[in-house]
Amino acid sequence: MLTLLLMTKHKRIPAFCTQCRSRCGCEVILEKDKLLRIEPLPDHPSGEKLCPKGKAAAEVVYHPDRLKHPMRRTSPKGMLNPTWEQISWEEALDEIAGHMARIRADHGAEQVAFSITTPSGTHMSDCISWVERFVRAYGSPNSIYGTEICNWHKDIASRFTVGDPVQSFKHEAAKRIIAAVEKEWDRRLPYIRLNPDHFVWPRTEATKGTGTFEIGHSPDIGMLAYMEYRVGRTNGQPVGVRRAILDRVVEGTLPLYGGIEYYDQWGKPNSAGRLHKLAEAIAAFTRNAKRRGKVRLADAISEWEADLEYLYTVYYLSRFGFGWPST
Repeated sequence: MLTLLLMTKHKRIPAFCTQCRSRCGCEVILEKDKLLRIEPLPDHPSGEKLCPKGKAAAEVVYHPDRLKHPMRRTSPKGMLNPTWEQISWEEALDEIAGHMARIRADHGAEQVAFSITTPSGTHMSDCISWVERFVRAYGSPNSIYGTEICNWHKDIASRFTVGDPVQSFKHEAAKRIIAAVEKEWDRRLPYIRLNPDHFVWPRTEATKGTGTFEIGHSPDIGMLAYMEYRVGRTNGQPVGVRRAILDRVVEGTLPLYGGIEYYDQWGKPNSAGRLHKLAEAIAAFTRNAKRRGKVRLADAISEWEADLEYLYTVYYLSRFGFGWPST
């Protein structure tokens, strides 16, 4: 009876673990809104087990040494017992931005290296694309990525074992997750079409320009980038991952990204319109890169053209009649 009474005091909320990018399904156990622990959620496609990182969630949240505010060092570097003072977020951001602007102005952006924490043991996966956009906007080519031992076998083992880095896409649990996501996208689409008053709240940020009118209805980051399709030596995806993404773009339901007008430009799954849009996008990337004439873009150009050849061979031949774009 005592055990039953104790269990009724606890609130159990279905969730997912954010301790790494795997996002395993879990159940959060709360007592008076305080996190006690997380437990497996067997009904979730990836929630049957939890690793020690997930099980340590409460320790991370309530650890006495957890930093909750920006701290500025008040003692010289190299001291055995350095001293610190708490400052506001505004002070911290202003000071860091000032140093970065000064270094870029005096010495060039390439003098700054950005160290990005591991997505395998932190919440970095939620914001890594924004961090990478910031690095590129700053202009530095120097990115240092951290990872953990659990990440390597997940990403590399299938490649070394069977020569196919996309085996994870064939896992039944992964298929169920993808199917559930696509079903939700399909569910949302009619609501948006039937509610013309629906709109995305406008933003006021603006970049410097010539003052000409903005043209078109494409988002700053296109559908392919949103789907994490990347080429090139620095941050490109392996060929197997790129092809798996391209297959998904051609055949699958796309996310409702960039507004309904931009979404409609991509046509229906497995249609001529979808393939045409995809091929024209990659061909345009290739032509623009060639016009720039930069040696460092050679790998990206080669991979774009190889991916176009893949799409041409697998999807275009004997199926569609529009003119295939040239690069």
